[in-house]
Amino acid sequence: MTHPTTIEPGQEYESYDPGHGVITRIRIKGTPTPTGRWGVPNVAVITIAPDGRELRPRTIPTRHLHASPTRKTGYRLVQHADGTPANQETSR
Repeated sequence: MTHPTTIEPGQEYESYDPGHGVITRIRIKGTPTPTGRWGVPNVAVITIAPDGRELRPRTIPTRHLHASPTRKTGYRLVQHADGTPANQETSR
């Protein structure tokens, strides 16, 4: 699996549901808690509507967040916290 090295507020991830043809985009709003439900780290996220509005705050297990831009399951990183696209190298 390709988990991001650091999960930071401001990162954006997306998932694609081929059954419904829907792309869900989420923005990280908090850092992972040490343990969540069943001991799995969770992160607070906000769903982003197509028009940019923030909807449905919730938590998602960090195991569903992946750094690979070609990932087909879970949420793939599409934008770093500094606003650069995930498919571009950053000077971190």
